[in-house]
Amino acid sequence: MATIAALVLGLGLTTTTADAATPARTAAHPGIWLTPTSGTVSPGGSTKTTLHSDEPVGLLTVSGAPPGVTMGLSNPDPIYVVFYVSPSAAAGLYVITFSANGSSAKYRLIITTGDD
Repeated sequence: MATIAALVLGLGLTTTTADAATPARTAAHPGIWLTPTSGTVSPGGSTKTTLHSDEPVGLLTVSGAPPGVTMGLSNPDPIYVVFYVSPSAAAGLYVITFSANGSSAKYRLIITTGDD
């Protein structure tokens, strides 16, 4: 299981526990990687991704989240990341960068207008 000390700039943090197997490391996935790498959400909703690592995560930094988006993390390996989008969050495409263990991974968060 990964031990995580999270430094999260401008985001809320919640920890929970969950069990899951880590996918095998491949040349296409060195260091840390996300599955999926993007998500679409309406204001007031949430979306999630899974952060995988080829070694325990000691320090995780996150940048690029817009105002009105908070994040929850689970703590074993892999790490589940849930993005909660407030009803007042601005629509648009945001690239959120996760950095840990000397590598980084990008997540494309698409917030719709909510006018379906």
